[in-house]
Amino acid sequence: MDPDDFLRLKNQLSIKASSESEAFCFRSKGLIDITKLSKDLKHKVPAILGVEVDPKGGPRIQEAVMKLYHSHKKSDSGKIHLLQALQANESGLKRFFFSYRQLIMTVMGSLEARGNRCLNLTESADSLSQIFLEPTYFPSLDAAKTFLGDFWQYEHGVMKTTRS
Repeated sequence: MDPDDFLRLKNQLSIKASSESEAFCFRSKGLIDITKLSKDLKHKVPAILGVEVDPKGGPRIQEAVMKLYHSHKKSDSGKIHLLQALQANESGLKRFFFSYRQLIMTVMGSLEARGNRCLNLTESADSLSQIFLEPTYFPSLDAAKTFLGDFWQYEHGVMKTTRS
């Protein structure tokens, strides 16, 4: 990355540390807003699937996602693409955040990085870092993919031994 591009991006994202021992923090209102909006997308999943969240924490969403992924109905392809897009959005934001954080460490040098707790430790006082260190926003979608993968592996294994 060109140093001029880096410094312009650094300025646009308002990344600063007020002292040598203080962590660099993302203070860009735009970045914080888009992160919160991305996180709020998880509340749209039940509506996309046409199910209600189980107040007792049951697996309604996960079961609905597994049925959706397994059904192969042409009418459901839009929902599948939308759910995949939600996860891609989350992944893209996290990739940007952690890549940019690594870039700061590289470009600013080791002296800056050493005094920078936010960049060196997983426990950070920076609220935006805490948002990005949280587990996935879509655990039901991930779990459904895992269980469906296990199902296909089991089915393939059973079919393989049955045919032999």
